[in-house]
This record gives sequence, structure tokens and C-alpha cells, in this order.
Amino acid sequence: MGLIVAAGRKTSPVRDNEALVAKAGIGSMKEPAGKKVAAPFGSTAHYSLLAAPAASGVEPSTVQTIDLQPQDALAAWKRGDIDAAYVWTPTLGELTKDGKVLVSSREPAKQGKPTADLGVVTNAFAAEHPEVVTAWIKAQDHTVAQARTAPDRAAKSIGAELGLPTAEAKRQLSELMLLSAKEQTGSDYLGTPGAPGRSCAAESRRTGVSGPAGAVMGPIG
Repeated sequence: MGLIVAAGRKTSPVRDNEALVAKAGIGSMKEPAGKKVAAPFGSTAHYSLLAAPAASGVEPSTVQTIDLQPQDALAAWKRGDIDAAYVWTPTLGELTKDGKVLVSSREPAKQGKPTADLGVVTNAFAAEHPEVVTAWIKAQDHTVAQARTAPDRAAKSIGAELGLPTAEAKRQLSELMLLSAKEQTGSDYLGTPGAPGRSCAAESRRTGVSGPAGAVMGPIG
């Protein structure tokens, strides 16, 4: 079953909107060794959590990782069951109220271990419903444009959806690295069929996946 990456809002590099937050008393990446750290297993946060300690000279196996979704990690944080958590917004904002960010996903990305939120569609669905896929991509691209040109309006909508004050939604929105569909199909990121961008090529090397799974939908009209 081949997959095509669909260029849209969900194809965005993860940077400061995902981070490792620790309780008071843990001041550096070297200190979580032996501590209980939560992260959703199999997620971009989990991947970055495995990469971050090694970059700081800490053996990842010395960190006691616990599989928890962001909201469950927040509950465990409040109960005192965990010492740190690697999560994304909006839960990230809740943890930073009384915790300290030790590292964000920006750092692993600089070290050649980037992560991204990707929207994908099967070849079969794309071939059978091209108008649906195109409409979805255009809608996602529209949200990126609004977030860039009218951040107050975008933050108000996001806040209403997530139950956040507009100011907090705007702050969290500023942490996102949002790319337009045109930027995503450029050489710096995903590229196009037959000419994968640097980010897509790096991911293919990391995962060993190439061919149809590395293909990217072309620019939208």
C-alpha cells in the first residue's frame, strides 16, 4: 500500500512546540537519568526524547520512560507520578507553568534528527478521490496563510477550539513552524516526485523508506 505525503498544514517541522519539561530541581539534560519521564511511545516526541539524552552524553537507557499521551502525562505530572514529560502544545503550555523546558525538538533537528507532523494519503484513495485530497490541501494551506497574515484571528479560532485564552493560543501558535504548500514542495523540505527535498531525503535515510512512500504531491492549483 503506497503512501503519498500530502502537502498541507500538517506537514510542518516540529520545533519549539514540542519539548521536554522537568520538575523543579532538574536543571539540565544530564539530570533526568534515573528519573521517570513520560512521552507518547511511537510519536515524534518519543523519538526526540530518545535522541536528546544521547546528544548530551546521557545513555537513553538510563532514563525510565513511561508511555503516556499528553493529557495523561499532565495528570501524572499533577499527581507527582513523573519527573518530566516530552509533549507538545497545548499540554506543553500547562507543564511549563511550574516546570522548566530542558530541550525542545529544535535541538535534535539541528543535530540531524528532525521530526515533523505529516499528513498522508494512500495512493488508492488519492486516485479515487483526487478532488477530496485537493480540497483538503487547499484548506490546510489557507490556515497557514491566515496564521501568518492574521495571527490574532487565527489564535481566536484556535483558542475557541481548544478552550484556551486567545493570548495563550497566540503564544503557542508562535512556536509552530508553519509552511505553505509551495514551501513544502521546495528543495529545503519535501520536494516533488522525482526530486525529493533535503528533509524528505534525510527521513528516507533514517527510516530506510523510499520510493512511493517518499513521494510528495505536487503544487496545488
